[in-house]
Amino acid sequence: QHVMAAGGAQSVQSELLERLGGAVPWQPYAAELRCSAQPLRSAPSSTRVSVVVNWKRSSQVLRAVHERARQKYASRMFLHWYERYDFGPDAFAQAFEVLEEVIGNYDAS
Repeated sequence: QHVMAAGGAQSVQSELLERLGGAVPWQPYAAELRCSAQPLRSAPSSTRVSVVVNWKRSSQVLRAVHERARQKYASRMFLHWYERYDFGPDAFAQAFEVLEEVIGNYDAS
């Protein structure tokens, strides 16, 4: 979805936050925009914008990522690559645990 706003980066940032459901109450700096004129190798005629957002629905997004990652792990999708670089079951268990804790912290706020 494209965000178009007149008035520069601050306007885009405000509109983006509004569309994403607003900031979490404990985070006064809920969105950060960074622009770069340096093109991507895969899209040399474009510019890029990076967006970091800390918003009310972060736990929903993280929960979906967590669920999808667990499904992929359970189906052993791409595991041979992780095992090749010594990223085994203990590392996955720890990563899932950390993500569950982050989700729980968002849900509690």
